Amino acid sequence: MPRGVYSIPGRRKAWTPDDDMTLDDLAAQGLSMPQIARRMGRSVNSVDVRSGGRIRGLRPMSARQVAALLGIGCSKTVSRWIAEGWLRGRKLAVGAGAARRWGVSEGRPAHIPGGRPRHRNWYTSAEDRTLVALRDAGHPPDRIAAAVGRPIGSVRKRLWTLSRS
Repeated sequence: MPRGVYSIPGRRKAWTPDDDMTLDDLAAQGLSMPQIARRMGRSVNSVDVRSGGRIRGLRPMSARQVAALLGIGCSKTVSRWIAEGWLRGRKLAVGAGAARRWGVSEGRPAHIPGGRPRHRNWYTSAEDRTLVALRDAGHPPDRIAAAVGRPIGSVRKRLWTLSRS
């Protein structure tokens, strides 16, 4: 461990309100616990205890927890982003099979693609009218999907739903 991270036995430093504010500021900058401890001249354990365990580099979270943390509505998006390399994370040995947890850095992601994810993107009434008009004109589902910028399966299901209502 680097020098200056551990405090000298018998020489404990009391935490002041300024220290708490510094801790919060450094955590908000996305620094890791060892980096914060080094900058503050405290032990990693001291920073961990004082922060209440809220500063962690990788911590096990479900994809749903990661989605909530990022403000995304669907956990499938998080899994896809990690698989594509857009979000830094890896499967940890917590849980088994499909219940395994993601270890995700709470710092900045590698890249978050712009726009909303395409799944769970509801159809507007204008899109519904376009789908029905193209279907009534005799266009096949693959051309309709290309015209509205949606997956073919999504278009087929939406047309089926519209035909039932």
